[in-house]
Amino acid sequence: MDHLQISKGQEFNEFYARLPEWQGWLASLLIDADGNTVGPDGTSKSISNSIDLQLLLALRSKSELIVTTGKTARAENYRASRFAPLAFITRKPETLEHLPAISEPGSHKNCFLKPNSTELDFDDLGQQLNALGFSKMLFEGGTRSLARMVTTASHSQLVLTISNFGSIGPDDLKPMLAKVLPRTDTAELQDAFIAGPNLVSRWGFNAA
Repeated sequence: MDHLQISKGQEFNEFYARLPEWQGWLASLLIDADGNTVGPDGTSKSISNSIDLQLLLALRSKSELIVTTGKTARAENYRASRFAPLAFITRKPETLEHLPAISEPGSHKNCFLKPNSTELDFDDLGQQLNALGFSKMLFEGGTRSLARMVTTASHSQLVLTISNFGSIGPDDLKPMLAKVLPRTDTAELQDAFIAGPNLVSRWGFNAA
């Protein structure tokens, strides 16, 4: 596991060069050293830092579409991205009308995805998005929906960032992943590196 050399002001460019191109689903998840996905304020903002933000922006810049759930969008008060349009997985679009991403969508057009069942099927969602012309989707959601992604999408990837990782080392990565996504039997570690105070790992999944 190597240290990504990051020059001040070049964080975005360094991450853009290191992170992969992909087809289909790739998700981003941020946790702290205890495996929490949110901080004291109930959002991920309080466990995030400037380095993690630049990684997220680099991922967004590589995507064709940013996909999230209505629950995550409401909890994080989603705003439009300058890099790609947003797609919201929800049965009740009217519950998102107050979000900045809806009232101020910017240059991209938002879209809404209605799941065909109570449990998300990411192969089905992917087919819907492929029909709309999207083939490279970045998913930003909670652990429950992420668990559905890695078990229902034929192939998917996850970029897991541990902020302020402290003494966590390479041997701890799989247990940390299992802490937030219990069903990780098919997970394969594809990359891992240290970036400032964060430990970043990239995992590949093949649904059973």
